[in-house]
Amino acid sequence: MVAKAPNTHMSNPANNTWPSAAVALGLLVLIGAIAVSAIRRYPTPEEALKVWAALSVLIGVVTGAFVAYFFTKDQVKQANEQLGQANQQVNQANEQVVQANQQVAQADQQVVQANEQMTQANQQAIQAKEMADLEAEKFARMKQAVAQRLDEVEPKVRTEFLKDQEMATLFS
Repeated sequence: MVAKAPNTHMSNPANNTWPSAAVALGLLVLIGAIAVSAIRRYPTPEEALKVWAALSVLIGVVTGAFVAYFFTKDQVKQANEQLGQANQQVNQANEQVVQANQQVAQADQQVVQANEQMTQANQQAIQAKEMADLEAEKFARMKQAVAQRLDEVEPKVRTEFLKDQEMATLFS
């Protein structure tokens, strides 16, 4: 038993040209029938040619339609395929744009987070400086208080204390 190959013209409606060919054949038969009936009805060829002259515009239009339909069908199909490919490329490009926009949004979020961290770090640095200034001011007052107290005590002890403090400052 031999397996038959499927008829691709009937299985794929895009390749099915039988209906259009039947219409074309029907129009040709109609034009031919009008011409034959004109030849039979009119006794002289001049009268039959008058009918044929009237039909010449219709024949020209039908012939042009046949040529345009049957001979450009492959070109139209090819153009539609190219259009489909172009649409796919546009869709892919749009997907890439969406991905790029998502990456930009993520980068923006990271920048915002980094800015927030920098702001917090700056605030902490300002607080630390304020605390250091307060401590330095407090230390200066304590030093002045100790110096006044030493003035009250003995000037010799005060001189020794200042020498020790100068030494401590040199080594710190």
